[in-house]
Amino acid sequence: MSEERAFCNQNAMESWLHDMSEECAICNQNAMKSWLQDMSKECAFCNQNAMESWLQDMSEECAICNQNAMKSWLQDMSEKRAFCNQNAMESWLQDMSEECSICNQNAMESWLQDMSEECAICNQNAMESWLQDMSEECAICNQNAMESWLQDMSKECAICNQNAMKSWLQDV
Repeated sequence: MSEERAFCNQNAMESWLHDMSEECAICNQNAMKSWLQDMSKECAFCNQNAMESWLQDMSEECAICNQNAMKSWLQDMSEKRAFCNQNAMESWLQDMSEECSICNQNAMESWLQDMSEECAICNQNAMESWLQDMSEECAICNQNAMESWLQDMSKECAICNQNAMKSWLQDV
């Protein structure tokens, strides 16, 4: 997703975010909001929502490389692109902080609002659920996902002398 296409000087992640942020003329809703709404739906069979399932899959460790999908994703997101001196994470946060001229709300606020909605079935909101999953400890490395994420976010860039967490907090 982070590879740049020679014909448009844009990578797949940027393209995907651009498409996800487009608003539908019929329902006045963008794909990102729709995706988050679908991801928060609970399954009647397993009492688990798609977001929890996705996080669970993302936290599974590969027997070949001893790395989980979440770490891999963060690593890819932190790679800097030579053409713009910006990494995918910064780009994503920039897009998430842009305000919609229709509803005067930015994607980050919208995402946080959706994440704070409580489920009528389990009386738990998506943010609490996500934090709970992120705090689970791995039996292999004795480290939880949140610590791992914070560790990756605290790495300093040799080019701009700024770490991802500072950059993220600044944007948010």
